[in-house]
Amino acid sequence: MIRDGREVEVGIEEVVVGDVLLVRPGGEKVPVDGTVVGGESSVDESMITGEPIPADRREGDGGVVGGTLNVNGGVLRVRAEKIGKDMVLSQIIRLVRDAQGSRPPVERIADVAVSYFIPVILAIAIAAFLVWYVGLGSSLLFALTVLISVLVVACPPCALGLATPPTAVTVGIGRGGAELGLLIRNGEALEVSEKLTAIVFDKTGGTLTRGGKPDVTDVVAFGGVPEDRLLSVAAAVEKNSQHPLAAAVVRRAESAGGVGIPASERFNTFGGLGGSALSWRGGRRS
Repeated sequence: MIRDGREVEVGIEEVVVGDVLLVRPGGEKVPVDGTVVGGESSVDESMITGEPIPADRREGDGGVVGGTLNVNGGVLRVRAEKIGKDMVLSQIIRLVRDAQGSRPPVERIADVAVSYFIPVILAIAIAAFLVWYVGLGSSLLFALTVLISVLVVACPPCALGLATPPTAVTVGIGRGGAELGLLIRNGEALEVSEKLTAIVFDKTGGTLTRGGKPDVTDVVAFGGVPEDRLLSVAAAVEKNSQHPLAAAVVRRAESAGGVGIPASERFNTFGGLGGSALSWRGGRRS
């Protein structure tokens, strides 16, 4: 960060609102929510927006969110606006925690059932004790054994009814967030999801991808250039880039049989426009 005109390194707990932080490219995390006041780079905001394509961020473009990554470009200067519990990431964590503690309808049903189940079991256990001890004249030890046996036999289903719903909610919400990238607002939404027959995505201005990674679906060449030649040259340039679209081009070239990726040099990127490089093939530059 910049403090008193010098670049210093401090712990995140020492950052205060108004500090200017330096976020370097190559995967460095943006530590807080803030506004870009200098520099230009591409920021991976997929953890917040779901978009696999990094967003270009420069002075005047607005803010950045803590936890996102400066993946490709230059150093960003970010003025801290929100820190700690006020950050978007902290609010998401709080949302997940509240969802795990919510009570779905099935858990409320279980609570109602248990409220009748326990008194009935206690009544049956006491009745069995009285029948054996008073009515049949058995010993006190045997009558107590009968009473305890009734309670022990009834305990497993009672405990299962109490523990299963909250355990299912915790596991479902935890797996959805940690493994599948889903944020579930409450246990009721998780329970209702089992009945879904259709899902509508509102992605105006965005992109739906498979597995969060874009893929090359078609290669269209002009001017008599063979498709494999075009794909080979494009992959030679893009293999030097960390951009998701560049990775998609390289994957397509690697998966296409007979398409080699030649070596390249003098790679350069142009923010929002693409990249360039010189590649060698057949003893010629291209």
